Amino acid sequence: MIVTTIIVLVLLLLVNALFVAAEFAAVGARAHRITDHAHPRSRRAKILLSVLEDPARLDRYVSACQLGITITSLALGAVAGATLSNWLAPLLIGFGGMQDAAAHSVAVIIVLIGLSFVQMVVAEQTPKSLALQHPDSVAVSTVLPVAWALRLLGGLVRVLNSLSQMILRVFGVPAAAGHHLYSAEEIGMLITEGEPNGLEEKERERLRQALELVDLNARKIMIPRMNIEAVSVGTPVEKVLEQVLESPYTRLPVYRESIDDVIGAVNTRDLIPHLLSSIGAETELKDLLRPVVTVPEGMTADRLITAMREAGVKLAIVKDEFGGTSGLVTLEDVLAEILGDVADEFSAAELVPERFADGSFRLPGSMRLDEVEEWLGVEWEGTAATVGGYITDLFGHLPSPGEQVEIHSHVVEIERVSSKLVVSVMVTPSLREKPEADHG
Repeated sequence: MIVTTIIVLVLLLLVNALFVAAEFAAVGARAHRITDHAHPRSRRAKILLSVLEDPARLDRYVSACQLGITITSLALGAVAGATLSNWLAPLLIGFGGMQDAAAHSVAVIIVLIGLSFVQMVVAEQTPKSLALQHPDSVAVSTVLPVAWALRLLGGLVRVLNSLSQMILRVFGVPAAAGHHLYSAEEIGMLITEGEPNGLEEKERERLRQALELVDLNARKIMIPRMNIEAVSVGTPVEKVLEQVLESPYTRLPVYRESIDDVIGAVNTRDLIPHLLSSIGAETELKDLLRPVVTVPEGMTADRLITAMREAGVKLAIVKDEFGGTSGLVTLEDVLAEILGDVADEFSAAELVPERFADGSFRLPGSMRLDEVEEWLGVEWEGTAATVGGYITDLFGHLPSPGEQVEIHSHVVEIERVSSKLVVSVMVTPSLREKPEADHG
């Protein structure tokens, strides 16, 4: 009798483990991986694909697994409580000197505690870990038993799902089944774990940078207003050509009365052919304008790409909250956030951060303020978007070369200044920090 009971309990534990593994595997499996790795398309793989590709069927599939887990768990408790406790109670009476009622109660408690421990390890934790590590293969292996259970228990599954959806509607929660959508954090974790699956470091870095576009806004990546080289729409085309030849830029914003009223951009590829074909004729700059798109400072980089693509332009004018021109963004500026520095006429002449052997740094004035921590280990916080703007705000005026200011235990010396902005600064750890560093 006891041997039969143990065999039944073992079978129930295995069935319980199967449903647990099937549930976690079904949630973790992906249809495209099943399609890629099924050799050849087996019957089980076809059944599983039909489940994974239909949200409603997947919902019923998971519900069948949960119902199977519940039924087997109840059966385990009932069989163990009715048989093992009756077998254990006489032992407690004989060796422990207990009364019949007390011995039976203690036997039931011991059996349930022991069974719960075994069930948790054997039928829950172990199959769950296996399913999470190998979701696709486990899902394929367990699909037939679950499909049979779903046929057998389909009516009960539908009733239970209907009741659960009614409860969700009471609390105002949409009950419609849907595909699993990864959050940005989940995708980031998948990218971080991508090396064993063939993703190289450079690929992972580019994917991470692409994800970060949702956290970057136009203000952080724009060329500041003071760096914009623009021309008035009334400027003679010949003068514009002269300016273009002396400038590192091939696209120049064109404005009416001030830089706050940009009406388009002129490209040298349009300018020179037009001049050659219109020798002797009067040519106005407005006839050569290409459109630009206007965006707010807070627009995220991913939306900025979409806006530029939909407008068919490669240059956007960034506006502040008062409607003034805050800066300029090119398509290359956004792509550089993913691919690194690209060949872009607006950034070709820019300096890059440098680290020297004595522990000092050279930071470009155009460097984004949120990139400082990566180099110095401390965060600079301010309303300005760039290092140059931040330094200028600290001084309250455009500083001169040689002027110094201390920021977070670093001495910042102005190295180069143009007529309108800070070009570069030298940053050195302050003297009072050096002794501590020597002892480190």
